[in-house]
Amino acid sequence: MKTSLLALSSLAGLTVSSPTPRATKVQYAGVNIAGFDFGCTIDGTCSLSGASKPYDIVSGANALGQMTHFVKDDSLNTFRLPVGWQFLVNGQLGGQLNSNNFGQYDRLVQGCLSSNAILCILDLHNYARWNGQIVGQGGPSNAQLADVWKQLAQKYGSNSKIAFGVMNEPHDIPDIKAWAATVQVVVTAIRNAGAASNIILLPGNGFTSAETFVSSGSAAALAEVRNPDGGIDGLVMDVHNECVSAVGRVVEE
Repeated sequence: MKTSLLALSSLAGLTVSSPTPRATKVQYAGVNIAGFDFGCTIDGTCSLSGASKPYDIVSGANALGQMTHFVKDDSLNTFRLPVGWQFLVNGQLGGQLNSNNFGQYDRLVQGCLSSNAILCILDLHNYARWNGQIVGQGGPSNAQLADVWKQLAQKYGSNSKIAFGVMNEPHDIPDIKAWAATVQVVVTAIRNAGAASNIILLPGNGFTSAETFVSSGSAAALAEVRNPDGGIDGLVMDVHNECVSAVGRVVEE
């Protein structure tokens, strides 16, 4: 299991063409609470049997208690809650949220909301894919991805502490403009489902790497994404920067 630190700045409204660097205060800091993403690989295949409820740990820390501990004792305020797309719909592409599986995930979400965290990020951990096929580019349709997010937005959109992470680490996307169009469909679906002002994280190509976010064309393409009213309030660029190498050494980047 990889433990990741999260740090989000106030990026909504920041344009990629701005020539003047601007320091921003980190508003949100926290960690991933992994488990429901276990069994997911980078080709978007997620084993239903691989998912692990992070609050049913026989030995070691219980995720629900840990979130409260992190807020109280470590001054963290944000938790990212990854989950496999297949798990939510029990392997039925285009299906409804499975009542049993979603109920298990919702227990984690509710634990985050009750921990006094100020942000709980729902993260679809599929790398822009479903079983090896890229969303909107030969795989599931944009509408199918948007539908699962619509259902989640209907469940959680009235809570301002909920943020929607459209997709974990897309990679090897042939057409970044087509991917931005996919993200646009999802954003529109989330907003129209009632999540009028929640944060929505917009992920780019190359595992949404901060190092290549601009050079890959991700920044420019995603800068065109808009809310239904034409504005950009609550839309935040999602970039990742790994602090630990594959062999476990801390690296400076």
